[in-house]
Amino acid sequence: MKRMTLLLTLCALLLGSVQVQAANPDKMTYEQYLQELGTWQGRENDAQQSMQAVESEMDAIRGQIEAARGDIDGTWGQIYNHLGTDANQADTYTARVSELQAEVAQLNNMTAEQLVENPGRLDAMDQRIAELQGQNLGVISANQRNLDELARTMANVRSRMERASNSWYDVVRGDCLWRISGKQQIYNDPFQWTKIYSANTDQINDPDLIFPQQRLAIPRAVKRGQYEVMRGDNFVKIAEHVYGDSTRWRQIQEANQSLLDTMGGLYPGMILTLP
Repeated sequence: MKRMTLLLTLCALLLGSVQVQAANPDKMTYEQYLQELGTWQGRENDAQQSMQAVESEMDAIRGQIEAARGDIDGTWGQIYNHLGTDANQADTYTARVSELQAEVAQLNNMTAEQLVENPGRLDAMDQRIAELQGQNLGVISANQRNLDELARTMANVRSRMERASNSWYDVVRGDCLWRISGKQQIYNDPFQWTKIYSANTDQINDPDLIFPQQRLAIPRAVKRGQYEVMRGDNFVKIAEHVYGDSTRWRQIQEANQSLLDTMGGLYPGMILTLP
């Protein structure tokens, strides 16, 4: 490219000189013209020599670049060998990270209300991120940086969902959980009072005793690590549904024993903590 530019410039200068002389034939003799032409031919030779030197330097730089690429490839080969993988698996891993980045961006663009309706997607995404972080290729700095950023984004997404998953109710004189639950703007179902109680055990010791000016959380969606009891549920069924292992029912019972003691059993609408 440089050589072509120099040649075009030189030709333009030569043509310009010839055109000037053609337009003004009385201003230069033939001998002067030959002398001028020789001068420009000398400059052309110098330019060609300079271009050859530049091309030699460029060839040397290209060789250095190729050598550096070879060194880099060799180093990556050693890294992959140390991690028990190869370049193809690394490319597949990078593609999976890119897929997660696109999916997390979609979740991040969802409204809080949409997130509340899709808690399972958040759980699945957290699991996929954790799976990639646990693989050998996750220790490579670029992968680690991308996955850490995904985890931070998902934490923000989950925070938005959890803020939207509760509304609040300020207790007034004459209220009880049954009455609050039956209000149209709450659940429009008094039997859902167990849900309100189980979400506020930090400030309600006796479900039959609440006080004016208490601010109660009104669950609108089950959060991560929780389970809402359905009609016909028992601990065996819940363990099978949650863990795929009915023998773990006692773990759930023990994690919620204080709630069960207060309520006197397991009732629909109760929100259990999953160990």
